[in-house]
Amino acid sequence: MERDYREMLGQVPRILAALLFSKVWVPEGNTGRARVSAFRPMPISAELKQLLQGERR
Repeated sequence: MERDYREMLGQVPRILAALLFSKVWVPEGNTGRARVSAFRPMPISAELKQLLQGERR
């Protein structure tokens, strides 16, 4: 167990925002880590893109 308290504290505002805004907008590929801006889009791996496209069919 990591016990990364900074990460745990950083997740609190994300959880609250997710309750309110996840149906409206979520930045593409964002991992949701507390040390990454909640508004920053991030690249999606080719493998994950392939899996997501398979689900849409």
